[in-house]
Amino acid sequence: MSYLLERKPEPELCAVCCGSKVHQCKACQGSGNVTCPGCAGELGPKFCRICAGLRQLRCHLCSGGQISCGVCGGTGQRW
Repeated sequence: MSYLLERKPEPELCAVCCGSKVHQCKACQGSGNVTCPGCAGELGPKFCRICAGLRQLRCHLCSGGQISCGVCGGTGQRW
């Protein structure tokens, strides 16, 4: 009785993220910050209490402007 050893196929780079594992966040365009909705990014006559005059807030949809690839699950590979 002989057993055939099956070899797993070699992983290929994810066609969507090209192996980088991440995509640029569309909400902040990769900057990691979004325009403050309280002052709309403009310093007016009043000091914005939401952003404390910074005119931007940290993007809560990504990590430093990057998001994991949803297609490969952040592995960078497809099987």
